[in-house]
Formats: sequence, C-alpha cells, structure tokens
Amino acid sequence: MDDIWQPRKRCRVTIEEVEDEDSEGQSAWVREEYPGLVATSLGQAVTHFKAQHAEQTALKQSPHAPFTDNEEWGLAKWLVKRGTHTGIDEFCKLPITRNRTQLSFKNKVTFFKKVDLLPTGPKWICDIISIISDQIGPNGEALTEEVELWQHDAVECCQDLIVNLVFINHICSQRYYGKSNNTEWWWDAQGKLPASAVVVPLIFALDKTNLTVLRGDQSMWLVHMSIANIDKSVRCQPSTHATVLLGYVPVSKLHCFKKATRSEALYRLFHICMAKIVAPLISAGEEGVLMTCADGHIRRVHPILATYVADYPEQCLIACCKENCCPRCLVPRKLTANFLWQVGEGQTPSQFTTQGLHPVHRPFWADLPCTDIFQCLTPDILHQLHKGVIKDHLLVWCQKIVGKAALDERVAAMPGAHGLRHFKRGVSIISQWTGGEAKELEKILLGVLNRRMDVSVQKAAR
Repeated sequence: MDDIWQPRKRCRVTIEEVEDEDSEGQSAWVREEYPGLVATSLGQAVTHFKAQHAEQTALKQSPHAPFTDNEEWGLAKWLVKRGTHTGIDEFCKLPITRNRTQLSFKNKVTFFKKVDLLPTGPKWICDIISIISDQIGPNGEALTEEVELWQHDAVECCQDLIVNLVFINHICSQRYYGKSNNTEWWWDAQGKLPASAVVVPLIFALDKTNLTVLRGDQSMWLVHMSIANIDKSVRCQPSTHATVLLGYVPVSKLHCFKKATRSEALYRLFHICMAKIVAPLISAGEEGVLMTCADGHIRRVHPILATYVADYPEQCLIACCKENCCPRCLVPRKLTANFLWQVGEGQTPSQFTTQGLHPVHRPFWADLPCTDIFQCLTPDILHQLHKGVIKDHLLVWCQKIVGKAALDERVAAMPGAHGLRHFKRGVSIISQWTGGEAKELEKILLGVLNRRMDVSVQKAAR
C-alpha cells in the first residue's frame, strides 16, 4: 500500500550526446582538391617575423622589445585599448606606478615613443587630386578644388595578410562547401592563370563614415580589404585583424560645380580615387607577384578582386548606375565600360539611357583582370530586403488597400507574445525606420492581414 501513495516522478526530456559515426573515417565536410597544379613552391625565404626575431636575438633584446617583458607588454596593450592620453599620463605619474611597478616609460610621451618603435604594416600614401569644375571664376579661369586621397598599397596589404603567422593554419587550399573557395568562380579564375599560380580573391568593403560630430559634416568613404584565402570563421572575427584599412576616399561637396552636374562629378571623383587605389592590382593580377607565405615558401600570387561589400547606395555608385536601377547588371562588364567610354567620346548609345547609367567615362573596374564587378556585389539585406521590399513596397501597398488607420488598428490590437514587439500606436507614426522595426513588422504582418484582405493579396504578401 505504501508504494501506491508514493509521488510520481515527473517526466523530463533528457539530451544525450552521441558521437557521430563517420563512414570509413571520412569527415562530414566534403572537400575537393583542384585537379591541376596550384600553389607550387618556388623556393624558401625568411619571413618578416622570423627576421625580426633573429635581429632581436642578435641584439640580445626581449621578444617584447621595446617593452621589457610580457607583463609590461600586456599593460601597454591595455593602455592603448582602454586609456586616453590624459589617463595614460596620470597613470604613469601615480606614486604606486613609479615606486612599485617600475615601468620603462615615465609619462605618455615616452610611452608613445615606444609604441612608435613597434613594427608597422604598409606605409600611408597621400595623393592630391585637383578637380577642375565647369564654372568660370572671377579671373576668367575655371574654378578648381583639391582633395586628399590617403591609401595603402593594395599589393603590400595582401602580402601583409599572407605572411601573417596568425593565419598559417587557417589558409584555405581545398574546396569546402559553405566557404568562398567552394565557388565555381575560384576554379574558373585558377584555370585562367598559369599552372602552379595562387589565386588570392580580394574582399573589398565600402561604407560612408562621418569624421566629425556636432562640428561640421566632414565624411569619407572607408575602404577595407581582406582575402578569401583566410578561413571564414577566422576572417569574420574583429580580434584577428584579418581585415585591413586600405584607404580613405574623400567626400566633397563640390560647390565649385553647377548644381545640375554636381552629382555626376561626385561619381567621377569616387571612381578616380578608386582607380588609384586598385592600380597596383592590374599588373599584379595579370602577371602575378612573388610573395613569401607564412610557411616560408615563395609562391606566385595573383590578387583578384572577387567581392565588394557595400550598401545599396554605394553599390549604385560602384556600378555607375542610378539609384532607381539595379546595380547588379546583367550586361557584361566590358560592354558597360564600352558604353561609358562612348559617352565620354561624345557619342550617345541607347543602352546608356535604358540601363540608367551615370556618365563615368572610365570606371575603376574597367581594367581589373578576371573581375566582373556586377558579380562582385553582394546582396544588401537591410536596404534591399527589410527596407526596400518590406517597408517601402509591401507595407505601402497594404496601406493603400486596407487604409493606414485600419492597418494601425489591427497592428495595435495584436496580442502580446514572447519574442514579438507590440506596436501600441501602429506603424504609420514611425518616422525613423531601422532594421529592427522592419524585422519585427515581418513577424506579425501576415497575421494582421488575415481575414482583412483578399486571399490572393495574402498569398502575394506571404
């Protein structure tokens, strides 16, 4: 009888980890080797890091020079990341720091002198670009304006990433699904190069950034670069520094131009600056460059632009098209460049108008080898999907059919649920849309339209 009155155990779901049973020891990842010769070693050389270590050993210096040891090196990293100039100076002058810590630097001046002694990457190059406007000044001459273009050598940046010992175990030489080196483009580009050559697909990223806050409206386009040879899981981590800053493309108001031609001048200025940045890649992509890799072997490397990550407005800027047209054009690159060249020569091809092109007479990608700029552009989920399709098209379409007030009432009447945002006052009052609002609207929009619109409309929205 006692067993009858014992409390029952609650049923719980348990999870047990079971090791995967690989058939015949094969890995779950499918990989495939390139059928021809690739990445053949042409000799050996001493990498920059090993040469520097040998020099420090010969001079009997610490590996952490110009700092004394690993502890001071760690403190220096923390001061650079977390401290300010005033904070670093005050920290160095504290009595406990001077009497007990016994640092090799006494103030911020000596500290930053030691920081300047550390090895650096490619040097900065400054080019002055003179712009001649279409307006005549008071002296009878055309108005001019000068802008500065700051850049690194793209080939040197590529060399700096390839030789980095941090990525020695993360360089892709086989074909894996889910990564850049699984694509047909990589193998097609490899087939166009001489045997034993190495393809280094370059990944460019462009974004417009404000340089000043509450003091003017100075801004620039920041151009970043990485290489697809580095494993995606490592390349996407900011702490690995697998992406380098390639240059600052100037953004000018160009008040010296007429208002009607100002936007076209901005397009041409951007392409002139980008042409200077990618100029070293033309000969390097065609003929190849001998580079010392992280494993100490010398190989002939062909850096080729493969991907250009940018927002939708910047994509139109790169593709030389208007913002109401598709930047991922189906016309081959050479034909589009030929149309733009004809416009520069005074001709008026019909494709120039039908494709919605801007009069950029020589785009920066026209001479890049093995590069189709329209295939390089990646989808912009925020501007093209969440904002373009959902907010600017689908929501406006539904508001015209149902009515703004009726749609807001149904949105506000939606019951609250975990993981869903409750728009208490509807969605028509939102003036500043972000990706978060668009994503939350996507979760409830079909429920709002249920039994309020025709079935065909609901299917179209779905």
